[in-house]
Amino acid sequence: MGCLGLIAASLIFVFAILTLVFSILRGSAAFENAMEIAGDHPAVIEATGEPLEAGWLVSGNVNTTGNTGEADLSIPVSGPIGSGQLHVDATKNAGEWYFNSLTFLDAAGGPPINLLENS
Repeated sequence: MGCLGLIAASLIFVFAILTLVFSILRGSAAFENAMEIAGDHPAVIEATGEPLEAGWLVSGNVNTTGNTGEADLSIPVSGPIGSGQLHVDATKNAGEWYFNSLTFLDAAGGPPINLLENS
């Protein structure tokens, strides 16, 4: 029983850490801004349908120091008719996030879609 309890406690600890990390990534302004742009983009709407929702397993990193920072994220997204991946490269300067690139990759295939064109 002792070993089983230790294994269960370890699994709970790992789950708690992963939940915290995913919550921090999902709570960043870079994540929220990317989701807003993607959710309004006609090509993403056509590929996924509305509403666009982010998957739980966001990967990458967000580093901020005061009013500066960097974000490099890969966000799984889906809607009622399809899914894909958002790739985010953003820089925070003077407290504002600016996208260096924001790309949607449709899970059904096709070329990457630059979500910053004509915006």
